[in-house]
Amino acid sequence: DPNPPKHPHVHIALKAEDRDGKRIHIRKATINIWREAFADKLREQGIEANATRRRDRGVSKKAKSGAEWHIDKNFKDGKLHKDGTPYEPSKAQAGRFAETTQELREGTVKPKPWEAAMQVRRRDVLRTYKADADRLRAEGDVELAAKVERFAAEMPPLTTERHEMQRALKDQVQERLRAQQTKDLGGPVSP
Repeated sequence: DPNPPKHPHVHIALKAEDRDGKRIHIRKATINIWREAFADKLREQGIEANATRRRDRGVSKKAKSGAEWHIDKNFKDGKLHKDGTPYEPSKAQAGRFAETTQELREGTVKPKPWEAAMQVRRRDVLRTYKADADRLRAEGDVELAAKVERFAAEMPPLTTERHEMQRALKDQVQERLRAQQTKDLGGPVSP
């Protein structure tokens, strides 16, 4: 590969069916155990690997599905369908945007249940890192303890696509208001 990614990674697809083809539910905790075991087996083969969860790395924004990502990328890139019509954003993206716009317009913006759960998970992760750093320091590994503390302190703030949409919409409104003030007053206005 002439342009290898900064952080090479793999995705593994699991067929969640039993031998008779009946759909089965696999708990997230079980999947995480499998991921860690897979990384262990790769390391045994001399391949550097780990199986950290998004939340443990400080990543709060969930990835879009592959199909939605491609549709939205085609829209952003201004690509055209074979018949010459432009791509539209995915229906899922458009729906989330409409909901966010309505919440802002009506002043009904409240944290969603999953956002509250994200905050609880982040708090738990930070507590775990603090306990790990304290243990390392007590064992005499001050340098590694400091690295753990620095990593925890530098975790990016929790954000979701919804938060990003809210910020972008608010920024657009403020920009339009500034432009209108400039027009009304006949010159630039300081922010």
